[in-house]
Amino acid sequence: MMRVITRAVAVLVLALCSSPTFAAITVNGEMSDWGVNGGLTGNTISFSGASGVTNSATFLPDPDPVPTSTVNNFLGMGSTLFYQHEDRVGSGGFVGPHYGGQDYDVEFLGALRSGSDLLIGIVSGQRPDNGFNNYSPGDIRLTINGMLFGIEVGGTGGGTGLLTEGGPGSTYKLYSNGHTRGAQDSDGTVYGADPPGTLLPSQTAGSIWKPDNWVDVAFDPGDDTQFQILAGDFVGTSDYAFSRDSVGTHHSFIEAKIDLNLIMAYLGLDNLGDLDVQSVEWSPSCRNDVLFVELETETGPNDVVPEPASILIWSLVSAAAVFSYRRKSQRRS
Repeated sequence: MMRVITRAVAVLVLALCSSPTFAAITVNGEMSDWGVNGGLTGNTISFSGASGVTNSATFLPDPDPVPTSTVNNFLGMGSTLFYQHEDRVGSGGFVGPHYGGQDYDVEFLGALRSGSDLLIGIVSGQRPDNGFNNYSPGDIRLTINGMLFGIEVGGTGGGTGLLTEGGPGSTYKLYSNGHTRGAQDSDGTVYGADPPGTLLPSQTAGSIWKPDNWVDVAFDPGDDTQFQILAGDFVGTSDYAFSRDSVGTHHSFIEAKIDLNLIMAYLGLDNLGDLDVQSVEWSPSCRNDVLFVELETETGPNDVVPEPASILIWSLVSAAAVFSYRRKSQRRS
């Protein structure tokens, strides 16, 4: 009898271990694996990953706040997705907090912490084919342990196609109405009649910084949307992709995967459980539209929650061990 149970457990373990697993998110500048669908030829997108969404109490502080929502066990990864999804482009072009239409509309921002990685996905209308005056993607702002970090988005005033980590970073200079008047890349390339100034060659796309110098936009003083590394600390490089105009005709997709061990080492911490990823924010450089998510970590990143299959395997193995012990005890008596 014991041999039969042992064989049954072995067969079940093999079946469970070889069963298909949920695909991880691939950083490639195309976000269908996030559940973001449509929008390749129109102004709107849909988010099919929103099944079982619950709204938190976090709101974007503008006159028409957008709630941060959550999806538990997103894509079967065992992690919670925190996201905002909205599309407020109307006939007047208001996107909130300012105007700009589809070119400046930020429609999705999602962030999740999976093990030692922080994954970020952004969908907006910021594409090079909007024309130079209507293109100035800002940098990603991360608040971690109360400190502000930045991820260089790049985009380049004249570049098209997929941009990945290590490509040129960019800083934009704007007119008072939010239109772009000049841009400069980390490789020294200058665009427009009034570029913003020199960038370090190391300020490449996907690079992570603790910058000392964030650039205010022409209006709404104090709203920093991009950084220019004149002084600051390089932390590392993310796995990064910015589709620019390589996918569809109306949207661009930004993805970044940050190894949090880099930031842990920078802060001199001993373990990831001491790292508090508080918020992620992104907008075009003019801040015509902005999305912001606040992450709430219910369990530390070092707390491993067993998958249902693992629990079942352990239960079966334990039951087999107990049965074997009882059989041996009965034989002895």
